[in-house]
Amino acid sequence: MKRRGTILDATLFISKAQAERAADSGRKQYFEAFRDFSAAAVRAAHTAGVQISAGTDDMIDNGKDFPNLHEELRLLVDCGFTPMQAIQAATRVSAEASGLGDRIGTVESGKRANLVVLGADPTTNVSNTTSIRFVIKAGRLVVRQ
Repeated sequence: MKRRGTILDATLFISKAQAERAADSGRKQYFEAFRDFSAAAVRAAHTAGVQISAGTDDMIDNGKDFPNLHEELRLLVDCGFTPMQAIQAATRVSAEASGLGDRIGTVESGKRANLVVLGADPTTNVSNTTSIRFVIKAGRLVVRQ
């Protein structure tokens, strides 16, 4: 994957959620094994230098304060990513995976810049991505209520 420039879309949140939601013991055992395999595959790919994007399937759970992406970032850190590498998986690498790396994903001249301003440093603790103060989206300021 590294040699070919293939990006792995981790989507660790899904395997974790399936393991948590499984009701009967047989399905639970299967989904727990799938969760563990997924994490091991992401760790191995990351160690090998494969670019990994943060998966966003099942993006929003009703009744939760934040999208599941924040949990995906935490799971990437659990797999050996630094907080900054996890953030890049959700921004730059995800933009590249979707073929939009020339337009979004990083803060650069000429790119569309939707920004989030946080109240705490996410590079010291990736959970700080939830300390949202406000968002600038399409040139408009959005204050978190």
